[in-house]
Amino acid sequence: MLNIDASRGAYKKNPNVPHHWQQKLLHADGMAYRVRYSWEVVRRLNQMRLAYGFEWLWLTTWREHGPGVIRPALRTLDDGFIPWKESDGQGFPGYERDPHGAAKVAHVERLNDEEARPFVWVDDVAIRWFDRARLRTPVPHLNVQTDPMWGLTNDDLDRIEAFFAAHAWHDDERHA
Repeated sequence: MLNIDASRGAYKKNPNVPHHWQQKLLHADGMAYRVRYSWEVVRRLNQMRLAYGFEWLWLTTWREHGPGVIRPALRTLDDGFIPWKESDGQGFPGYERDPHGAAKVAHVERLNDEEARPFVWVDDVAIRWFDRARLRTPVPHLNVQTDPMWGLTNDDLDRIEAFFAAHAWHDDERHA
């Protein structure tokens, strides 16, 4: 999670939060959104993207604006987004309480049915609805539920990097 709720000085209250916080105003659909993020988090994710060849897809409430608005503003090396709507989660646990979360879960499960490969899912809310036992294939994965106040911490980034190092996926392997 790149956009946090805490102030720019949050790292002073939580030493596990990366430094170098910035704030930008991003525009999508005629609305302006304040985004607080650490360029240190973006830098580390970009480095991992290059080093381990993972596919970086946005499954965000920003939907198609994830890559179109966030990529140029934060300079992420993402690969696009997963289109979704709330109704995609109908029939999934928690739909009535959290239609966004249930819709995200539905897409994570479908992706793993279609292309069984290791994945990391980072989310602040939806991940709590994710039931690993529902996957029909034994896909190695890492779930990282972030606190909206802090976003991705140094420990989270270390865990993600260790997972990618153990499950490297490069473009040349996709076509082998």
